Amino acid sequence: MDTAAPPTSTSPVGLEQLTGAGTVYFGRVFPTVWTTVAGAVTVAAWLDLLGGPTPPVVKWAMASIWVAVSAVIIRYFGKLRHVWRSGDELIVGDPNRGLRVHLGDVAEIKESRFQQIKTVTLKLRRQTELGSSISFVPRGVGPFFFPLMTSSVAERLRERHGEVTAEQHRLIGKR
Repeated sequence: MDTAAPPTSTSPVGLEQLTGAGTVYFGRVFPTVWTTVAGAVTVAAWLDLLGGPTPPVVKWAMASIWVAVSAVIIRYFGKLRHVWRSGDELIVGDPNRGLRVHLGDVAEIKESRFQQIKTVTLKLRRQTELGSSISFVPRGVGPFFFPLMTSSVAERLRERHGEVTAEQHRLIGKR
């Protein structure tokens, strides 16, 4: 299987980009915009700039909702990473200096279900500097518009992961 990026791709030569544009939007843009806008509205309420005095209970409710929702958004979406594949190696983060993970070090490949924003999560066999899992929004239109559909990126990763794992078990069995 050829893993080189097509000539029209923005991926570095020899790398297959697994992440879609949603990774940037949901990982960086959306959390920043949400926390900034919601925070500005909350501060405006505390300074009574929303067309009159704001009752204290409303101020506290707005502040609580802003903090709670921001924490959930940052926790869920802040872990999204860019992922490229080069043969049996995944490069996470920067394609030149990013974390390199061999497909054999992946314990499980999971996809989110019943959500509009489909994510693929790679559970790792050992802890890395990025944690014990790597999540990203997969490339392709289908996963975004059809959240119950399996991502072609996840399918290809599962297929190759199965081959790599079988090869590892075969080699270990010979010793």
